[in-house]
Amino acid sequence: MSEVVVRIPLQSSLDEDRFSATVDAFARWRGDDSLRARDPELAPMLMVRTEWGPRNLLKTVVFEQRGEAAMFLRLWRSGRAQTARNILRDALMDRPVTALGTPETA
Repeated sequence: MSEVVVRIPLQSSLDEDRFSATVDAFARWRGDDSLRARDPELAPMLMVRTEWGPRNLLKTVVFEQRGEAAMFLRLWRSGRAQTARNILRDALMDRPVTALGTPETA
């Protein structure tokens, strides 16, 4: 079986937080599969390595299946888009933004 490797450049602490949230969302998505929950042998392998690239930190994520990698990338991209929308909304409303791009409440 061949591995599918995905490299995600992290340019800020916001990206690091978003990456952690993506890994959590992926794990929840995988946990929804009752067959895999009953038999851990069927659970896909997921490995994460941290590397230093020429200009930034890289997270290398290794999957056993292309479909798993595709879902992870969909979650990553949707998280990036959601954070960008939250930051823009908060900037327009002149509210402070937390590290995850959600407004702080006092």
